[in-house]
Amino acid sequence: MSSQLRFELLSGRLLLEPGSSPLTERAKNVEWLEFKTRVPGSHWDVFEYRAREPLMGEEPLFYSSGLYRYRLFLRKSGGRLVAVSSRRKIVDHFMQENLATFFCEEIHALPVNVDGVVRQLVAEPLRYGLTYCHARVPGYGESLRAISFYGEDLSEAKLFRDHLEALTFFTCGLREVKTKTGKRSGTEVVRLSNDGGISFFFGGVAGLKKVERALGFLRSGGFLLENTSGSGEEWRAP
Repeated sequence: MSSQLRFELLSGRLLLEPGSSPLTERAKNVEWLEFKTRVPGSHWDVFEYRAREPLMGEEPLFYSSGLYRYRLFLRKSGGRLVAVSSRRKIVDHFMQENLATFFCEEIHALPVNVDGVVRQLVAEPLRYGLTYCHARVPGYGESLRAISFYGEDLSEAKLFRDHLEALTFFTCGLREVKTKTGKRSGTEVVRLSNDGGISFFFGGVAGLKKVERALGFLRSGGFLLENTSGSGEEWRAP
């Protein structure tokens, strides 16, 4: 696999992982993981993960030494870790197969209070707008269980605000209300789920910095549900 970085949609997990050893050193203990590069101007490390089974629906390889190769992006900050790849399934497979050799024993998911994020941004849409929301609809049984909203800024839509109290949100997308030039940005920065799921479009270091700023915003607002044994450090943008 070439170490050249390409634009792609990345999905994975937010994790609490208090281990302190560098990720590149840990990779030396994993047979099918190889450090490839660091995204220039960032703290994101890119690895090649090799699996014996197809994780993206590929055709089977009909030879014994055949391995499927995937790009794995990892970003460690204090006791927190972002792990993303072309599919969340790749991250899950890597975690299941290498829990003892790569990760700290105390690793677990870092949940996000998505419902709280949505309500905060509707009340005070100063830094981020809502581009996407998926919510449960309690009280309607099997007739209506969930509903999704898409838009440039959902908090400005009366239909969305009018039904806010009847919904419980568990996935949302964020975009910056204003860029450094003072202009409004219509591009979604990151999408997050209650269970710590995360996805974003990788388009270079500028996009990664936006993701880190969004995570910093969530953490400072108490929306990343860390336990009290966390390191207390903020997400640090490069």
